[in-house]
Amino acid sequence: MEHMDTAQMAEEQVSDAPIADAGNEASQQVNSTVVAETPTAEPEDQVEAAIEAVGQEATEMEETATDQVEGVTAETMSIVESEGEVAIIDETVSEAIDEYGNDVVVDETITDIIRADGSETIIDETITTAVDEAGDTLVIDEIVSSSMDDDGNLVVVDETVTELMDRDGNGALIDETVTDVIRPDGSETIVDETVTMAVDEAGDIAIEDDIVAAEIDADGDAVVVEASKAAVIDADGNTVMLEDSAQVYEIMNEETGEATMSTMADLVDDFEFKPLKSGETRDGIIVSISSSEILVDVGAKSEGFILQREMERHGREYVENYEVGDSVVVYVVRPEDRDGNVVLSLARAQQERDWREAERLQESGEVFESQVIGHNRGGVICRVGKVRGFVPASQLVSKPEVEPDTDEENRWAALVGENLWLKVVEMDRKRNRLILSERLASRERRRGRKDELMSELKKGDVRKGRISSLAKFGAFVDLGGADGLIHLSELSWSRVNHPSEVVSPGQVVEVYVLNVDRDRKRIGLSLRRLNPEPWSVVHEKYAVGQIVDGVITKLANFGAFARVDGSLEGLIHISELANHRVTHPREVVKEGEELKLRIVRIDPARKRMGLSLKRVEDEAYAEVDWRAEDIEDDSDETWADADDFND
Repeated sequence: MEHMDTAQMAEEQVSDAPIADAGNEASQQVNSTVVAETPTAEPEDQVEAAIEAVGQEATEMEETATDQVEGVTAETMSIVESEGEVAIIDETVSEAIDEYGNDVVVDETITDIIRADGSETIIDETITTAVDEAGDTLVIDEIVSSSMDDDGNLVVVDETVTELMDRDGNGALIDETVTDVIRPDGSETIVDETVTMAVDEAGDIAIEDDIVAAEIDADGDAVVVEASKAAVIDADGNTVMLEDSAQVYEIMNEETGEATMSTMADLVDDFEFKPLKSGETRDGIIVSISSSEILVDVGAKSEGFILQREMERHGREYVENYEVGDSVVVYVVRPEDRDGNVVLSLARAQQERDWREAERLQESGEVFESQVIGHNRGGVICRVGKVRGFVPASQLVSKPEVEPDTDEENRWAALVGENLWLKVVEMDRKRNRLILSERLASRERRRGRKDELMSELKKGDVRKGRISSLAKFGAFVDLGGADGLIHLSELSWSRVNHPSEVVSPGQVVEVYVLNVDRDRKRIGLSLRRLNPEPWSVVHEKYAVGQIVDGVITKLANFGAFARVDGSLEGLIHISELANHRVTHPREVVKEGEELKLRIVRIDPARKRMGLSLKRVEDEAYAEVDWRAEDIEDDSDETWADADDFND
């Protein structure tokens, strides 16, 4: 990597900036002035005053432009085809009135050009125009283009032109262009050039041209060149050069182990004072607290102060939370106001941190918990710190119980105050847009809980769960993060045709863990294993000659099957249906009929039970029935076999 070549390239780019003819060009491009005419001032002071005034006025106008209260948005889309190329043009125009009554117009046009060879160029242009009550106008035109050149390099160009015109005819223009070329081998070239011009009504021009160029190779080693030029051109065309410098920094990748490592932060720390920029956040230390202001040392030439109206808005408790010597993060509202003070904000710094936290959450996919603070017909509102996020109804899992006559506007009101687990799915700071999802967070948490359950579950465990759904082959049970399956054959010891005969969705049940397949992540459960197999204990409850309740379940040519007390199934042979001849069981009984039956045979080994309908009133069993009533609870009683009562 040739260090001096890169430095010379940056210096040549700066030297090519329009200096001698800048007066005429600036007069054509800019309609207002920021730099006041000060004949006795030194040229250095003129440049400094011009640049600081541009930053101050542009910041004030941009804050007004982004603080919209109400507005209308219109979107149009068109597709143009020509000579094998297709251009998709999507334009969105938003017109709004901010809280001060000022007009704000945002026009964003996204053009996607797709060529016949498959190459593509995407251009995103956003023009923001704001006019305040004093007649000052701010126009911000940002164009971002992305394309692939013939060598396979990805070229991204981001140009932002900020033009400020006040009612007195003073003007300022800030043109920043960032060009990023990313090559297939991973190396990269980045050039960031910022040209600032200010023209006053007397025709004086202040120009500052800063270039930062970085050449990064595939190993991550970089050479950074910083070049700067500043000039003042008076109305007579005289040019005074105030600054012309270039510096080269070498930054080596830590993994290569080459040379001495350093970072840009280390290089900046070499300077005694860091120049403040509007919109940045700084770490500071509180040096003074009074009822009217808080002074904070941010490493600048002078301390910054917190706006008094910010303290008034938050009340006395806001001030009492801080002490002298506390480390705080502040937001730079203005690097220097009309009185030369640095204006800071703690509230905006907090908001900046919250946006960064939201960005981190989106990149990491982390799940977080937040309280519902509001609602509308489309969903609920939660916060990430102080930033308001929206959870659409389609991304909600929690479904509150509502009255039938509840209107759409209050459908989600019952969720206010509840805590939800959420994920960031979309974020757009320019549009103050933060979209959250409970559904994705639930899946993520469920996935984590399932892995945890799979690792701790083992065969033989008994767990409590809730029936989540039914299928023809069984019932699914939610064990608190993972679903297990109770197969149809494991629902009951008796025959089951459909799971709904035994369980229902939402029912809480205890289940026995049959098996855990960690490779396929499947959990087998059983409901019947929690009770002993009925045939193994049949003699503890039933005996030959006993009268039982039965339900006819199926008819066959040779007899009828009946379920006894809902657990065991026995057979009423066709000869045991009636004392007269029966051709088919349907002549005597029908499916679903409830009957009193007498047990005539029990065979636990073959899991069979013989039942009789005709012997229920048989006089031969009279003594047995009398004894059964008398000693019903005596488990040691021995019952006679049915054959003993046959004639």
